[in-house]
Amino acid sequence: MLYDVIVNGKLIATVGPTELEHLSISVSTSSHDGGIPFIMANGMSPRTEDGKQTYTTWLENELSESDRIEIIPSKTTNPSEALKIRKLKRGVSSSKEDKFCDFCKQDETVVGPVIQAGETPYICKPCTELCIEIIKGLESQT
Repeated sequence: MLYDVIVNGKLIATVGPTELEHLSISVSTSSHDGGIPFIMANGMSPRTEDGKQTYTTWLENELSESDRIEIIPSKTTNPSEALKIRKLKRGVSSSKEDKFCDFCKQDETVVGPVIQAGETPYICKPCTELCIEIIKGLESQT
C-alpha cells in the first residue's frame, strides 16, 4: 500500500511500494541540526537469499513547529521518486571479493573505499569519522 504525506494541505510525497518489508514515516528533531523538526519516509526491502536488502529514502524535509501533517492511504499506484537508495548486505560479512562496510552495510561503490586492518571487519570513511566523533564525545564526558 502507498501513503500520501501531506504538509499544510500540500502533497509532498507518495511513499511505500508494496514490496517493502518495513515502512517508516517519522517526525523527529536532531541536536546536530539545532533541534529543527523534520519529517522522513524510509523503507526496507525484504532480504534476498544472498543477504542483500535495499533501504530507500523518499522524504527528508524540514518542518516548522506550526506545520500540519497528514498521512493517508494513496489512491495512486506510483510512489514518488526516491531521494536515496542504498544497497545493504545484512547477515553477511564483507570479503576481499565483495567489499562493503561491515558497520553501515553499504557497498564501497556508495561510500567510497573500505579498509580492513588484519582480521578486523571492513569499515568506510563515514563510519570511521562517526566513531571518532563518538570517542571524542566520550572523552569529553570524563
